[in-house]
Amino acid sequence: MRDLWNAVSANKTLERILPIMPEGAFLVGGCVRDLLLGGIPTDIDIVTFGSALELSGTIGEALGGRAFALDPRRGVMRVALEHGAVTVDCVPGRGGSIGSDLLARDITINAMAWHPTSRRIIDPTGGLEDLEGR
Repeated sequence: MRDLWNAVSANKTLERILPIMPEGAFLVGGCVRDLLLGGIPTDIDIVTFGSALELSGTIGEALGGRAFALDPRRGVMRVALEHGAVTVDCVPGRGGSIGSDLLARDITINAMAWHPTSRRIIDPTGGLEDLEGR
C-alpha cells in the first residue's frame, strides 16, 4: 500500500489530527510503518518545522487531551489522552528539512514520513523497500 490516504483517513485519531496539521508537519516513523503494513498505529509521531508546543496544544484541544513536555531540552511534546490507547508526540524537525530529519533516524523503516497535504511518502533511506522485503 503506497497511498496511505485511505488508511490514514480510516483512523479516527488521525482523521481528527490531519485537518489541524500545518504545512510543515509530517507523520513519521513507526506510525507510517504501521499504516503501510495495514496496522493501526498506537504511537503517532509528528515532526514539525513549526512550533511543537503550539501544535501539541492544538492537537490536545481537538482530541480532548492535554499537552506536556516529554523532553523539554529537545522540545518534544506529548499529548496525553484520557483513554490512553494512543500517544501523540510532536517533535521539532532536525536539520532544516524532513529529509535531514529522516536521515538522522535509527533504522530505515523508521526513516519514512508521510506529508498529509501532498499525500506523498518521503523515504530517503529505502525503508519502503526494506519493509516490502521484510
